[in-house]
Amino acid sequence: MDVVQATPTVMDALHDATMDTVFDGPERFDALVRDLRAITAEFGSGTAADMAFQLHRSWGAHPRPREAVILQFLDRLPGSVTGCEIAAGLEGR
Repeated sequence: MDVVQATPTVMDALHDATMDTVFDGPERFDALVRDLRAITAEFGSGTAADMAFQLHRSWGAHPRPREAVILQFLDRLPGSVTGCEIAAGLEGR
């Protein structure tokens, strides 16, 4: 029997990354979405893997909680998803 793994949607990945954190509440969650829209706009056609790599380099080995959640979110997405695709997945929120 083959196991089918579903690709997480952008919002599913974000909800998973924020679950049981201070960013799980509506006010902080919405602010995080705004931050992610700004970040993904900067990267455009760059991939989630590229974004995570560059952000991790920029933020260092001990990212702040908001940064850690953003990195966890990017790690939950397929590495080939582009910034434009992530931004599209955040629309409507």
